[in-house]
Amino acid sequence: MQLFVLDKGFVYVVPMQSKSQVPQALKLFAKEIGAPEAVICDEAREQISKEVRHFCHQMGTTLCVLEEENTPWANRAELYIGLIKEGIQKNMKDSNCPLVF
Repeated sequence: MQLFVLDKGFVYVVPMQSKSQVPQALKLFAKEIGAPEAVICDEAREQISKEVRHFCHQMGTTLCVLEEENTPWANRAELYIGLIKEGIQKNMKDSNCPLVF
């Protein structure tokens, strides 16, 4: 899944079957919510691909890449990823779901 987090705490989630669908997820986000001023991402190949860079340029959005690997706190989405994982684990435990899921 691809998470888009705005500075006001708004989270937009796009389910994906593979990492190669990041450009389509960004296009869906821009269509549904609007073009953001900037997209801040880590150095994942799929997030800084030529197609993503081209689309950001087309819609007038700045693509900011966090270059340091050991700074997950600099990416606001990492906080929300942690919160979502924690919530899912709690729900699974409360419902006695097998750990393999």
